[in-house]
Amino acid sequence: MLGAKPYHIDHTIPDALQNDKSQKLTAADGKLLGVECCHAPKTKVDVAVIAEAKRREAKFLGFARKAAPIKSAPFPKSEKAAKRVSKPDLPRRPLYQENSNG
Repeated sequence: MLGAKPYHIDHTIPDALQNDKSQKLTAADGKLLGVECCHAPKTKVDVAVIAEAKRREAKFLGFARKAAPIKSAPFPKSEKAAKRVSKPDLPRRPLYQENSNG
């Protein structure tokens, strides 16, 4: 079948899609796949199916989707802002001062 080629034993149904994880896995739950020929393409498909299932579950449970930041160029500075001269900082005030009354 595979001969001396590397192989993996993979879940027939992806583990992330199984609801009941308390049952022990048996030989019927997995299959022998070649690493290059079969396992990589199946894993790629499984990852997409698992992501879709997670999105579907999140939508069903009412979770909000993460909002991506709006990607756009920043607004240019206005003429007034470009001409504005910065003022010097105010001197720091002491946190505590002695009260001379008394």
